[in-house]
Amino acid sequence: MIRTDDEGGELWSQTYGGGGDEVSYSAIQTEVGGFALAGISGSIEEGTGDFLLIRTAPDPVNAPIIVKPPLPNEFFLLAPYPNPFNSSITISYGLPVAALVSLQLYDIAGQKIKTMVNGCKQTGAYSATLKAANMPSGLYMVRLEASDQMIIQKIMLIR
Repeated sequence: MIRTDDEGGELWSQTYGGGGDEVSYSAIQTEVGGFALAGISGSIEEGTGDFLLIRTAPDPVNAPIIVKPPLPNEFFLLAPYPNPFNSSITISYGLPVAALVSLQLYDIAGQKIKTMVNGCKQTGAYSATLKAANMPSGLYMVRLEASDQMIIQKIMLIR
């Protein structure tokens, strides 16, 4: 995170995260002068990633505060990001209860291309990254199944 003055000069910079990949998709300034960043962390727990919310004090270089968001209260599949994509796409979902989860990729003809997640997951928010190596451009379907529910979303790979 870098803050600049009106002319683009650096006022301060700070790096957040651990040994895994951290990506911030959104940042806002809070009413008390700090900042809030939302994204995904690969450092908190083993697996495909966790949602990450960082709230800073007005001077984030000296006083970062890391907050884990509350557990989901409904089954959801967020819009995959970025979409369309050309090399990788992040697929985020939430489970209000522990469940057997299946996250699969299908081509437009309905052929299963890849299983990204297949197993038991605890209540929580998760994300999986699909790397498009050796996949042709085109329209694909992401299908999430858990707790007798199913959500399907379209994704577009453009090379």
